[in-house]
Amino acid sequence: MMKGNLYPLLPEQMTREELVNEIIFLHDYIKHCENYGEKVSHQMMDRIIKCRSQLMKIVYTVDSDEQPISKLQIKFGVIHSQIVTYWENESEPLFELSDEDQFNNDFPKKPQGRIFNACGFLAEQNKHGIIMIKKSPFYTFGDPINSNPEYASIKLQPNQHEKDLVRCYCLSPQFYDLYRIPHDIYSCETDKLVHKNKWVRITS
Repeated sequence: MMKGNLYPLLPEQMTREELVNEIIFLHDYIKHCENYGEKVSHQMMDRIIKCRSQLMKIVYTVDSDEQPISKLQIKFGVIHSQIVTYWENESEPLFELSDEDQFNNDFPKKPQGRIFNACGFLAEQNKHGIIMIKKSPFYTFGDPINSNPEYASIKLQPNQHEKDLVRCYCLSPQFYDLYRIPHDIYSCETDKLVHKNKWVRITS
């Protein structure tokens, strides 16, 4: 017979699959509480945040060791969230907790940004509404940002003959109204044009 109390594993002790299952369970539990007007504890909210953060670390670390999809270097893409039609629907709130907040179980009421980390994407929005696309199966062209050479500002309706544009990650057509995508979208795997900019859609 087992003695003493049983404690759940810490997120950093869990495997990728265990983290996914834990996040799904916690998400369903929180949804249940919201539907029935029950209060969700700070510990529960803190745990789901830590599990998501740990899962993101695992996914990003593993994927970063793999061979890059494209033959050419692709920079991180930057775009404002107001331009991306369904970003709010698809992404999740992102909370930042200091060590003191975690110690006091003080859960912030407002998210510091939003995140989408699935299906080969890693995109984060900061509190100013700027989305930084750090990983994606798709790319477009943008202006290099002098202050940070790893990033490029996604060029809206770029001129094909415009010089100094570089490849940068972007979101897929599913994040937009298909007839209001203000930039071209290419596949990292095939380099083929997936979607032409505003008003023109490629179907084959």
